[in-house]
Amino acid sequence: MNNVYLPAIPPQMINNTPVLLITYRRSKNISKHIDKLISIGFKDIYIYSNCWRDLQKDKAAVENTREIILSYYKEYKKKININFSKSHLTVDKSITSAINWFFSNVNYGIILEDDIQIEPLGLRFLSLGLEYYKSYTNIASITAFTEYLYENNIDTLLPRFSYMFHSWGWATWKKIWEKFDHLDAKNYIVDNNHKIFENKSLSRRFQRILDLCNKKEIVTWDYQFQNFCFRNNFLNVMPQFPLIINTGLGDELSENCKEFLPTNGSISQAKLLELFSNIKIEISKPIELDLNKEYSIFLKKYPSFKDKLIRKTKNIFA
Repeated sequence: MNNVYLPAIPPQMINNTPVLLITYRRSKNISKHIDKLISIGFKDIYIYSNCWRDLQKDKAAVENTREIILSYYKEYKKKININFSKSHLTVDKSITSAINWFFSNVNYGIILEDDIQIEPLGLRFLSLGLEYYKSYTNIASITAFTEYLYENNIDTLLPRFSYMFHSWGWATWKKIWEKFDHLDAKNYIVDNNHKIFENKSLSRRFQRILDLCNKKEIVTWDYQFQNFCFRNNFLNVMPQFPLIINTGLGDELSENCKEFLPTNGSISQAKLLELFSNIKIEISKPIELDLNKEYSIFLKKYPSFKDKLIRKTKNIFA
């Protein structure tokens, strides 16, 4: 790992971090998202809206969402930039197009979607991480989510190096994003020279997922970005416990994410965010990568057919 000295980060630098909010048809919480960003003091907010797919099912919700966004844009023109897509784009193209637009205007920033709940602590972690790790050549992203188990008696929040990438509230730099193309054929092929794929079962599992993405049976971009990280030997920076909640899992507006099995069963994520809202963040003291723990969380995230059957059976009889 690079040993890079960086000075202390002034508080105003957090508010100066550009933020992208990607929206579609979830009009219910859009005001909460924008209000939160403005109240915290963010001054450079970008809001992208995908167009409706179905005139009967989606148009009204998208138009309502856009009306709300426009009302904020009129009031905060110096802080808010908007981009309304004129045609509907699939999830993979919509999100990558939004991020492309974002990085055509800024060099770094936080990326949020409209189905997440993130508190000031998570936004602070992302902002601090962007600034502190900007000179590291092997860091691809900062994320507000983690599958690592919550550890008791935490009095300081530390970052952790991981191979795992998460798009549930994350941040990166233009210099990283401009190297990535979710349609690049290389991003659909597992690099078996990577340390994580010394576990051949994991290699096979992840390749199956990439094959489904390539066939468009899974329409997304983030598995490809995960593979992009593997192929370039990038690490990602995550917190010790989740600083974000995905509120869209399994709801009627979700297009991809249908379920998530939490690993922090002893305490809810909402309770964690409440308990540690004012915890000190030591962004310069990362926990080094632990390969055995990485195997564990990757195998859990990418289960075998047998594991899926066992999980399904447990859910039935739970």
